Amino acid sequence: MVALDATASQIGASMGTALLNTIAASATAAYFATQRLASIARAQGLVHGYSVATDWGTAIFILAAVVVAVMVNAAKPAP
Repeated sequence: MVALDATASQIGASMGTALLNTIAASATAAYFATQRLASIARAQGLVHGYSVATDWGTAIFILAAVVVAVMVNAAKPAP
């Protein structure tokens, strides 16, 4: 069972990284599509992409925390 947990953890982490990377790349490309490609715009586009990905990551984390808080039904231990 430990191997299954480790495998699921590795797969979940890699999928999460891939998802946030895709979001960052898409946001950066969308920024570049609307801006002129001056040297400062490149840096701003990268910052914009990472900022959008960070916002999405935060939203996913908060959603997961709410789901865990609602789904966990652990009773208080008896004294």
